[in-house]
Formats: sequence, C-alpha cells, structure tokens
Amino acid sequence: MFMDDSKLGENSMKCKYSCPAHIMAFAYISMIYVISSIVYYLITRCMSTPFMNSITQEQKKIKKKSTKQRANVFMFGIICGIIVIHIIDPFSAS
Repeated sequence: MFMDDSKLGENSMKCKYSCPAHIMAFAYISMIYVISSIVYYLITRCMSTPFMNSITQEQKKIKKKSTKQRANVFMFGIICGIIVIHIIDPFSAS
C-alpha cells in the first residue's frame, strides 16, 4: 500500500498511497470542477447581468432572501461533510 521513500527521489510530491481507479477518477473530477469553478468566476465576474437589471425591487428582495436560504443550506452541507470526514477519517493510514 505504501511506496518506499527511496523510490520518491527528486519528486517528493508523489502520493504515498495507491488508490483504486474509481477513487482517482473522483479526485480528477473534483479537481476539474474546482478549476472550472475558478475559471467561471474569473470570466463572469465582470459580465453584465441583464436579467437582474430587468426585475423589480420586490423581485430582487425575494431573490436575495432565496439566495441567503440556499447559502445557509450549502454551508450546512459543508459542515456535515466536515463532520462525516472527521468521523470516518478516510485518508488515514490505518
């Protein structure tokens, strides 16, 4: 399961765990998602928002309330994820 440190040579960033193919696939998918999210943010942050410019003030209030609720649900999901990862500790050597 563990690689011999002498095989690392100059490249000390190599993973010391051998992972199954499906785990590596999920890792790559996750990295692609993170990179695409960053690219999306960087490109769209300066774009105009024609939809938001066309709605009424009351509709903007409704959207703001909905956005806050959804952000709270997302943060709850992150907290649940942190708790689950802490409990099951999937990346430990044991």
